[in-house]
Amino acid sequence: MITPEAVHFGENDLPFIEIGDGSMLKVLQVKGGEGLWIIENIFQAGYEVDNHKHTGPVWGYTTSGGWKS
Repeated sequence: MITPEAVHFGENDLPFIEIGDGSMLKVLQVKGGEGLWIIENIFQAGYEVDNHKHTGPVWGYTTSGGWKS
């Protein structure tokens, strides 16, 4: 049996990428077999997320600001 190599990066080692209007996205973890994606977003005031769908559960929390629909 071959044991997969573990790779660990600290949160501060991972880059944010620009997703428009100065808002940013950082991928923290992906488990493709489980359909799990853990990401961190920083949205600028007024940022609008396009309509989209997710293939699994989604959890989120807001540390500042607020959401409206």
